[in-house]
Amino acid sequence: MSLLPNTAGAVRWSLVAVVALVAGCGIGYGQKVQSSTIGRYDGDYNIDGDPGYEGTTAYATTGHSVTLYDTSGILLSVASGAGAAYTARQKAEAAAIERGGKAGDRFSYSYQVYMPVPDKLTTLSYAWGDTTGVDNSRADGAAATGSYFEFDLTARPKTWFIGGDQLTLVMSANWQNWTVTGIPGALFPVDVDRIGMPVGLSYGHLLVPHVQVEGRVAWDPLSLATFINGAHHADYSAGVHASALIASWLRVEADGSYQRMPLDFGKRDLRELTANVNLVLWWDGPEFWRATHK
Repeated sequence: MSLLPNTAGAVRWSLVAVVALVAGCGIGYGQKVQSSTIGRYDGDYNIDGDPGYEGTTAYATTGHSVTLYDTSGILLSVASGAGAAYTARQKAEAAAIERGGKAGDRFSYSYQVYMPVPDKLTTLSYAWGDTTGVDNSRADGAAATGSYFEFDLTARPKTWFIGGDQLTLVMSANWQNWTVTGIPGALFPVDVDRIGMPVGLSYGHLLVPHVQVEGRVAWDPLSLATFINGAHHADYSAGVHASALIASWLRVEADGSYQRMPLDFGKRDLRELTANVNLVLWWDGPEFWRATHK
């Protein structure tokens, strides 16, 4: 394998992603409202007097979300295989360079392929939004702009049935970004990322026929790394979810959540309220409704 970027591999994985989309069970579009508060930076490299570091910044965005739903197992298989391939390639490339390799040389690597496991719901979503005007505790942010985006892959590998209710293990891979530009007096924009793998539980109850409600809590074990720097903020999320089956091919979902998490290895914290309403089209018919309860 060449040490240069492998565009053929990227195309291959793009095609596999399209296959996953075709094999999926549904796709949804939603409107998302989010209120985020980014805490002051409390690290060794703080810039005194800079409101982007010394102040807290809060803003609300109204945006969009697109979600792919899959119970075939293909989506999770593709994502797991892509992650394994990327990790294996990085390790092999680093080893080749250590041995004196250069651009144009070839090297080989192997990775585990994960076979699809059907009847377990996996979702892949992308959400984004922006706003003009932010609140900053050290400056007038009326002319500043804020934006937000999130990629989320969530799997539900195990469900326990308690009477007619369901207790489900939920595991996610999540990347979120918050950016604020144009704060008066700020040398740099506020630009923070959160890459996490939260693990949680959801409890689902069939409220009335065709209407499911869930409560959930989650915590990210990766947040333990913030203790290394001697700083830590609470890391947890809690939320509620409702889903109504309108027809065999149509569902409406509503979701609300609160998150608190450390950023910059615990040098900042973030608090966030989110509400989302989603309209979902199914092409797997009523079977999907039963699959979500497995």
